[in-house]
Amino acid sequence: MPLIRVGLCWLCTAAVAAARPLPLRFRGGSAAALTNASALNATGEALDLNDVHDNATATANATTTNRTDEGLRASIKAYFRGAKELWGDVKTWRRLRREAKNGTNMILSWHERRVKSKTIPHSLRMLPILANPLPPPFGLVLVGIASLVPRTLLTPEFWTDNQALTFATEDGADVKRRHAKLLDALAAAAGGDGKTGSDGGLDALGDVGGAFGAGASLELSRLRRKHLIRLARCIRPHPPSRWSLHFLRTASIRERLADAARAMSEEDEALARDVSLFQNASAPLSPREVLEVCAERGLAVGGD
Repeated sequence: MPLIRVGLCWLCTAAVAAARPLPLRFRGGSAAALTNASALNATGEALDLNDVHDNATATANATTTNRTDEGLRASIKAYFRGAKELWGDVKTWRRLRREAKNGTNMILSWHERRVKSKTIPHSLRMLPILANPLPPPFGLVLVGIASLVPRTLLTPEFWTDNQALTFATEDGADVKRRHAKLLDALAAAAGGDGKTGSDGGLDALGDVGGAFGAGASLELSRLRRKHLIRLARCIRPHPPSRWSLHFLRTASIRERLADAARAMSEEDEALARDVSLFQNASAPLSPREVLEVCAERGLAVGGD
């Protein structure tokens, strides 16, 4: 009997030992394996993220390259189109010059007035690029460099459509801002506060045309020098600098303003005449010319 009891106790002890949890040594190995698996998963995720980042970077670089290529192609296309347009303006300018020498009395259209006043300055400005000695395609390098700063190195004939729209929007906003300040100053000169109307003092001025008439409060001969300078700063399309105006005599500023007012009036008459003549025919102005007219008058322009 004692032997049987001892045998049963030994079997029970062995069974209990077999049912116990695994030793800590074996559990530690499982934790290390789990840790290694987690590290591998994290490394895989990091590699996937790197692949996604590389793909996004490559896509962005490709998009930037495509945009650069499209911009360069648009600039080259605008260059040849502008050269053709400028050459046409030169021929028109020569015809107008011959007619003036022959004493032909004719009424100029708005476009002919612009050609007469801008063709020579634009031709001289573009001459270094148009007459560069580098043979093609190396000469197009100058075109690419000039397209980086088109407003400084190129005339409007050589701008792309997007550049023309952007510059017209900026010029229109600048003219509108200058005119608002000018109307405030002139309203104060006329005796108003310039703040009674929503249009920058128009209500205080009343009839603007009458305010500048003979004997009116805003007649050029009655305006003070500081108001004449502010008014001269709004001459378009080439306003004189404030620094140069301070060195001019007051009488000279009045003469310059009178000449500018006369030229603007004649230009508006020519524009109205062209629009009325071509009202039932083709458009009298090209889209570029419409942008130019709107920008000089502070009118909003759109993409259409």
